[in-house]
Amino acid sequence: MRLRVFGLLAAVACVATPAIAADCGRGEQDVAGRVAACERLLAAPGVDDDTAAQARVILAETYMDAGKLDAALAQAEVAVKLAPKQPVTLVTRGHALELLQRIDAALADYDTAIGIDPKNTMARVSRGLVRFARGDYEGARRDYDAAIGVTADDPSIYVARARVTYVLGEYGEALGDVRKAERLAKLEPQEMGFKGALLQSLGRLPEALAAYNAALKIEPRNVAILAGKGALLFGMGLDQEGETAFRAAQRAEPDNPLGYVGLAEFQLDAGATAQAKATYEALLKRQPTNAEGRKGLADVLIVMDQPDQALAILDDLIKANPDVAVLHVMRGRAWSKKADEGRAFAEYDKAVVLEPQSIDALYARGVAHALAKRHAQALKDLDALLKLDEADAAALWWRAGVRQALGDAAGAKADRDAAQKLAPDMVAQMDKSFGS
Repeated sequence: MRLRVFGLLAAVACVATPAIAADCGRGEQDVAGRVAACERLLAAPGVDDDTAAQARVILAETYMDAGKLDAALAQAEVAVKLAPKQPVTLVTRGHALELLQRIDAALADYDTAIGIDPKNTMARVSRGLVRFARGDYEGARRDYDAAIGVTADDPSIYVARARVTYVLGEYGEALGDVRKAERLAKLEPQEMGFKGALLQSLGRLPEALAAYNAALKIEPRNVAILAGKGALLFGMGLDQEGETAFRAAQRAEPDNPLGYVGLAEFQLDAGATAQAKATYEALLKRQPTNAEGRKGLADVLIVMDQPDQALAILDDLIKANPDVAVLHVMRGRAWSKKADEGRAFAEYDKAVVLEPQSIDALYARGVAHALAKRHAQALKDLDALLKLDEADAAALWWRAGVRQALGDAAGAKADRDAAQKLAPDMVAQMDKSFGS
């Protein structure tokens, strides 16, 4: 969703002669023609630096579209040298640097462009996208706010800001931005799917289903949208229809893990461990090294009390990704299945060090402490978890038991009542499994 500079600059750069203007008009549809037109302009006598820089920008964008990234960067470098105070030259070089995975250098160019012109929409949106990708959501929001303040009629910026507020859990605000985008232009199928996810997060399930269906009417084989619809249908209790959507995703793109992983997760949640195992194995038959599939299979094997097989997978995954907290949590669970609590706690501790705000790690270690009757340590972990997510019913259930053991009857009752209100079926199941 980059704002393109070619459409704006072609008109500026191609005013030297009527012939070049005509060539550039054809060049918008013809890469070779565009390159030739710009080269003729650059070869013409008396071309000033600003015009030459604009032509170099067009060449850089053309080469980026063609996947010739080194050539694109070379043209952008020349453009910056010719016109270092023009934000468009810096933004164009930033785009080329991003595509070459030189993200810090790209960000520096966007910063410089904004320093020259704080109202430059292209620079603001480009920096917002980088900030979003790096998890700087508030920074991204500030950039999108500034861009919309200048360019209030570009639907893509509203969608970009909506993705930020969605990640921040501000679903109503995100939906408001999508609605604004929709009033300005018809949404693309992927954006319709995003609208469906927003409506789903707001609990407006029939509207969410309608949004997914509208998107699939245009792109019936879009795997991400099929998977989103499948997840929604499972959430509505329509398991058979949900599985049908995931199977359609698998048929649409047999090598795309989305259709397998999403289905397997719901199968596992429903207690259908054999089916979940088969789904992950089907993915791994096509992609033996797929990390998400291997991780999911290890999870199923732990649930099925096959810790040795799970450990073999997890050891390999952790060797390749030693700093991923959730893998250490899973390996801790596998060691716990083998009754090796020392190794289990070592893995949980490692996970918390790697990611101090990991809900999975705090929950696993907190529960392990509770089962070992180390109630003070369990309370510390569960308190930390519930500060991050006060509506975690399972954590509330465990903390109720810990508080009861520590003599805090009032706190225990408050936690149990809260868990019961949030998830009565889960409370009944945990009472059955662990005792009330």
